Amino acid sequence: MSSSGLMLDGTVQCTASMTTPVQAGHEFDVVFTFHNISKRTAKIDLAYGAMWLVVRAPDGTTYDTRVPWENRSTPPPVPTSIAPGETKTETLQDLGRIRWEGPLRITPGCGLSPLRPVRVTVTSPGLPATSRQAVSDVVAAVGGLLDHCRPTTSGVSVVGRIELPVLRKNAPPMQARCSITLRRQGDFYVAQVLILTPPDLRGIHIEPPYDAITGTRVENRNTEAIAWEFVVTRSGATPVYSAEEDTTRPGGGLWRSWVWTGSEWQRSDRSLCGGSDGGVGLNPDVTFVSICGR
Repeated sequence: MSSSGLMLDGTVQCTASMTTPVQAGHEFDVVFTFHNISKRTAKIDLAYGAMWLVVRAPDGTTYDTRVPWENRSTPPPVPTSIAPGETKTETLQDLGRIRWEGPLRITPGCGLSPLRPVRVTVTSPGLPATSRQAVSDVVAAVGGLLDHCRPTTSGVSVVGRIELPVLRKNAPPMQARCSITLRRQGDFYVAQVLILTPPDLRGIHIEPPYDAITGTRVENRNTEAIAWEFVVTRSGATPVYSAEEDTTRPGGGLWRSWVWTGSEWQRSDRSLCGGSDGGVGLNPDVTFVSICGR
């Protein structure tokens, strides 16, 4: 289905096309086309704000794809020129994955111009047999990260340690508190994994609907909060979003972070100990802050 409208004072026709239904946990593809209906060349900034969606779920949740980009620093965009009668096609990137029960009311937008809302159905293979099975499916999907800090019941945290086999010779394990909290969305669960190190780290909040982590900025202390969200169906657990925030003590050399690719842990980044860092993505960067201040 598609929705069209005019932008840039009526010189360009913008059309957003999308497919329905979409399966929970899967990517949501939206293609925008820009057709110059004027007699002069049009210039469009296809970076932040040129193409966007506002997603509204039946429970009132509203997700605006522009919000996660508001505080990111990027190079100045280079406008795209479209000759008279020419059409440019672009795919909206970094939408994340569907984690809301449908039907969704989606309002596409081009620049400052909202288009007609469209209705998108969300499907699912169905719920896991039990909530405990859903928790087990999430544990199995995190690449061994919870092997020694393994929750078994939704909403009940456990204390253990976080370690990766690839790092045993390079950084000590991190003592941590781990939890998995399930939230039912129709025929699937949304599972929120939360890992806190040290286990007594307090004041951590996950702010929906963008799952931003607040409360980890603690100077001169090794701390880390990892929030990793999954859609869980009878077919297993699928990652849909993650966020990570950390602080480190000075000294101890370089900290190293690792990211889960879906099949293995790979080196992601490194930096001098001391300060704070963080990021978002489909899978989190796990920073072994335990190396700092040794």
